[in-house]
Amino acid sequence: MPMKKRPILLLLTLILSTYHIFAQNNELFITFKDSSKVKGVIEYRGNNRLILRGENNVLFEINTKAIQRYHGGRYNFKYTAPAGDYSNVKYNYRRLKASEIGINLLALLSTDINVFYEYRFLKTKIGLRFPLTFGFNNFKYPYSTFILDFWKDLKMKNTVFGIGVEPRIYANKYGNNSYVFSFSGEYQLNNTRIYSEADHANCLRMMINNGSSHRIGSHLKMSTDFGIGYTIFFWGNQSGAEVLPQLRLRLTLSGLF
Repeated sequence: MPMKKRPILLLLTLILSTYHIFAQNNELFITFKDSSKVKGVIEYRGNNRLILRGENNVLFEINTKAIQRYHGGRYNFKYTAPAGDYSNVKYNYRRLKASEIGINLLALLSTDINVFYEYRFLKTKIGLRFPLTFGFNNFKYPYSTFILDFWKDLKMKNTVFGIGVEPRIYANKYGNNSYVFSFSGEYQLNNTRIYSEADHANCLRMMINNGSSHRIGSHLKMSTDFGIGYTIFFWGNQSGAEVLPQLRLRLTLSGLF
């Protein structure tokens, strides 16, 4: 082996060994009330939540109510649970949920069904959302009997079909509440709109969104955000395109799995 490569290999070996020792020193040892045990490195601690990175780098959400005692970790945590009735504890720990499926409740007011799937890259603050939109009132003049009087003068647009992608950045990696920033791009086919009597229009919508995300249960999350951007319309009975400013408010309810 060339002499020049030996110092590099020795340096890499030293770095890996130091990392291994550091990781071992940060391990938290947990004993649950049913006497089962688990160990791992703390990724998040706060708001009555404990996120642990176990074997094979799998992330687990620890049920703090199920803990009898723990010790170790970077700051040498020590804890022993007080006496009490813990018969209603449902689980000790479970794999951290990375996916969610939800619906935009405000889109229903414009007779659109806007659903989405989002995947969270758990070791980062990044999420990737894929919205899908269907209109459920697609007539030449899209006013249902139920909302006729309310929307008649607005000439409300209605979506036939829409699909998009939305990268999302969370300020808090594992917390129950987090600020969220995102950029969304979406294609939609509309059969009318507020500004024109065109029978249909293809459009591209690009938005910058700011909002917040709140976990309201072990399996539910509610989010709200405000978006500003532009929509490019391509009319079916006209040549060229028209660019119009766009504002949007979303209120979503989603399930985690």
